Amino acid sequence: MALSSPLLIHEAVLKPWEVSSLTTVAPSGRPGSLMTSYLNLTITDPNNHISKAVLIPPPEGSSPTTANCSAAWPVFGTPPYDQVLNCTETPVGSWTFAMLKSETPNDLWDFILRFTFARKGGATFVGSAHFYAQVNLQGTCSASGFCAFRLRDELKPFYINQTLVKSLY
Repeated sequence: MALSSPLLIHEAVLKPWEVSSLTTVAPSGRPGSLMTSYLNLTITDPNNHISKAVLIPPPEGSSPTTANCSAAWPVFGTPPYDQVLNCTETPVGSWTFAMLKSETPNDLWDFILRFTFARKGGATFVGSAHFYAQVNLQGTCSASGFCAFRLRDELKPFYINQTLVKSLY
């Protein structure tokens, strides 16, 4: 039986966002090496709804979505703290993120990431997480100065709870 109009079912519980990969790298900065540090990550919103209300059938732009996010900065420079950076485009909405300082900031192994996901149609969600070596990141720095950290395998996917900040309803 086809429904002629969307049917409001109930208040839904948001599934947390899932970070499936996160990597930070800083080259040694020695002559001949790359001179750019970077952060790369992949984040997914597994929810197939656009607000706290679930609609059947789901409206356009309501399917789960995945984006890749990255930041780059000079190896001896300042990371892009507090700057809103765009992630890759998705068919159902736009992701942005910002790298924030923690209490003992380090751009490779101690930082906070704040995400915003604006679904087409107007619903907007935010969420953040603290990433820290030996807790949810693993990696090392070599004697040459090269450093690399990544999300710990046993924590994949890493879950980030989000909050609805702007609803359609």
